[in-house]
Order: sequence, then C-alpha cells, then structure tokens
Amino acid sequence: MAAETLGRLLNPETPGYHTPVRNAVMFDAWFLALDGPRPLVEKLGWPEMNKPGRRIEAIGAVERKLVAESTNDKAREYRTMFYSQLSEGEFVAAAVNGVPTDFSYEYVEQLGYQLVDAADPDRRERGLGYLRIAAKGREDRAPGIYQKLAQVAEKLGDRQTARSYTESIKSVGLKVTPRYLAKDQRTVYLRALLKLAAYAEADADAFKAEADKAQTNNDLPARDALDAKARPHYETAIANLHLYREGWGDALLSMYKKVAEIYAKMRDPLNACINIAAALEYDSVDKELMERRDSYYYSVPIERLQQVRENVGKWFDIAYCVTRAISILNARDVDADLLDWATHLVRLAKVMEPDSNRVRSWRPGACSARVRRRGPYDARRRARAPEGFGRGRGGVVQHDEAAGSTLPGRPGPPRTRAEGVRGLQELPQERGGHAVHDRPVLRGTRRQTAGDQVLRRGIGVRGPPALLGREGGAEAIEGRGVRPFPSRVTLQCVAR
Repeated sequence: MAAETLGRLLNPETPGYHTPVRNAVMFDAWFLALDGPRPLVEKLGWPEMNKPGRRIEAIGAVERKLVAESTNDKAREYRTMFYSQLSEGEFVAAAVNGVPTDFSYEYVEQLGYQLVDAADPDRRERGLGYLRIAAKGREDRAPGIYQKLAQVAEKLGDRQTARSYTESIKSVGLKVTPRYLAKDQRTVYLRALLKLAAYAEADADAFKAEADKAQTNNDLPARDALDAKARPHYETAIANLHLYREGWGDALLSMYKKVAEIYAKMRDPLNACINIAAALEYDSVDKELMERRDSYYYSVPIERLQQVRENVGKWFDIAYCVTRAISILNARDVDADLLDWATHLVRLAKVMEPDSNRVRSWRPGACSARVRRRGPYDARRRARAPEGFGRGRGGVVQHDEAAGSTLPGRPGPPRTRAEGVRGLQELPQERGGHAVHDRPVLRGTRRQTAGDQVLRRGIGVRGPPALLGREGGAEAIEGRGVRPFPSRVTLQCVAR
C-alpha cells in the first residue's frame, strides 16, 4: 500500500495533486524511494527513476532543496548522481513546452567543459551533450558555449557541424539582442557574424568562378544563371556584415571595404560606390580605398544611377566626379580612354545635379576637342605653331581643317578650378559599346603587366586608365559588374 501511494506521488501524470504541495514533498519522496525502507527501495528505487521524465523531476526536487538548504549533504550527493546519469534526450523531451526552471544550467556547463576535451569519445560526447543543454538554458552565455562546440567540431574535422554551431551563435545573439550580452559574449557573437559572412562568400565564390569561366567562353546565359546562384550567398554575407555593424562591431572600416568588394563581385558597382564612400568616412586618405573608388565610379552605368537617383543621397560623391574629371583632363597625356573616363564621371555628376552650376553648363564636344588639340607629342606639328603658342608645358595647337592652317590653341592646362570646368563643357551624350582592350599606359607610368586587361562592354568590370604615374587598377572582373580600380554610418542597398 505504501509503495503504491509513493508511486502515484512520483508519477507526474497522476491527477489530483496540487503542484506547489507536491513539489514541497518531492525531495523526501525520492529519498524514500532510493534510500528508504528496503521494501520501498526494492519495489520503486532506480526502476522508478529510469522511467521517462522522472529524472528531470528528481533533479528539480534536489535543486529546490538546495535553495532551501544549501548545506544539505544528501541533496548534494543526489545532484552529482542525477546529473551524471542525465541524457540529452531526457532533457529535450522535458523541454518541449519550455526549458525546466528548477535546473542548474551552470552546473551542467561545468560538467560539459570538464568532459568535452576528453580523448575518450564517449566522455567527449557526454560533454558535448551537457554543453548543448547548458546553451539552451543559459542564453546569456550561449554564444561562448556554442563557440566551444564549434571549436571541438572543427578540431574533429566536422566543418558542417561547426558552421551549424556558428549559426546558433548568431541566432541566440539576435534573440537576446547584442546590447544585452556581456562584453565577452558580444565579442563572440560579432566574430561569429564575420565567420558566417566568410562562409557565405566562399560558397558564392565557387559559383562566381564558374560564371567567370562561362564569360570567358562567351556563354552569357550560363554566366547569368551562375551569377543568380551566387547572389543569395553574397546577399547573406552582406546581411551578416551589416548585423556586425548593428551589433556595435568596431572594425567598421574593414567591414565597409568587404561589403564593397562583395558588391563588386555581384557586378553591382553602384552599391560598391556607396560602401566605399562610407569606408572613406573612417579613413579619407587610404590609397586602396581611393583606387577602389576610381574603379567603382568608372563602372557605374548611367541608366542605373538614373533609376535610383533619389535613393543614393549624400553617399554619391559628386564633388569627386567633378574634381577627378578635371584632374584627368589636366594630365600631360590624355588619350581617348582617359577622355572616356572623364566623360563618364561628368555624366554621372549631371545625373545627380542636373541644375547645379558646376555641371549644368557642360556641352558635348569640348572634351573631345581638347584631346584632339592635346594629342601625342609631335615635333613637326608643334614646329608649325606661331611663336608663343603651344611651346610651353602643356601647350596645345588647334588645326583648322577647312583652311588647312594651324591656329593657336589655349596655351596650357587650366590654372584654376573654374578654368578646368570650362574645359569640360562639351561631352558626348552616348558612350556606346566597348570592347575588351589593354589599359593604356602613359609616359611615366609603370609597365603593363598581366591583369591590366579591362572590360569595357555593357556595365562590365574595368579599371580607369593610368594617369600621371598612377597604377590603373586591379585585375579586371569580367561580365556585367564593377570595373576594378576603384561616427558610425547606416547604409541601405539601392539595388532593389
């Protein structure tokens, strides 16, 4: 009779018990079942403990007893015994409707760390299970726990599982929100975001490599299909990098550089321009950033900018377009490719500020005429120039084809910003198609090397021509995309 009564009390499915009253006597009930009179122990004992759900209930009774009596020796003994026998499956079954509250997740975490690095596979697996249990119950410390799990998985060569644990770090960090994480846990969360971005970028790069091969073989449909497969992975990488920014990550310069690089791989030079502009807010004299800016602005399609003009805002640097175009035309050697670069920058500026004083007076043709007047050095041609014209540094000569005579041109490059703008007043209205060609190398620049080929078709990736000894840019990324060269800030993608 006593065994049957005790068995009904230990059974959580027995109806009629008031939960607070039942919880108050559960520790004593389990003491009777395990260490009480011999008949009760023989009839109940460990067989009762091994029934589904009983161990979690016994652990809860022990934890409540320790809260009331922290020095109770029997409760401490039971804690060690019950937790050592607990399986992850028992905990998962008990946590279907919410994780147990009368449970020492800190104690389980300590057990996990003690066992997880063991050489014995069984002990290591138990340690992993304990850490997974602790992560479910201690969300404030879960990032660090999942990081340890990921490290063990990587050590065992299981990269997929390690990536899954890293995703768990991201999930729990978003659930808790980074601002409420302790500093060490937030650091783990931010590193996980960077790692996930790298994983996603690597996945996309595999498709991108195949797309570039298809581009080389002039198989444009295959290239577009592979680009479409790569895009979701690149977008995931960008999303993780922006979560890094929103989570108070401190390496924002590197973050914006990486986002711009990913947009370049996606053949989206406009969003690359916006992120490079944000990066320049943190370091305005970084040479690599300025070279990337050259490339990205050189690659922005006019039509694309017209479509999203209202969304670009201050992050499209109109002053850069104007001053860079002037500096190109003021160069000693200006050929057709340099002219195309300057012309493109001017047209971008006109899209953004059609009524601005610094761009509205530009008219087609003046730049082309300037280049014709300032063509390659020709001693015989310059010898025909009247005395005092075209003989100094940067001097020019204009030829009147109708009269067959040589007329004096403007004697030298513009000396002021206003004079330079006047030299940009006439521009071609249409750029037309472009073919693949070698980047021109001007006098005083470095010798052309492998990787200097640039794509000039559609909105392909290309680098600006070399100017005044400056390197022309990175190796071309073929296809429809960025032409390589080129406070806390919030940016949004305009490519929607």
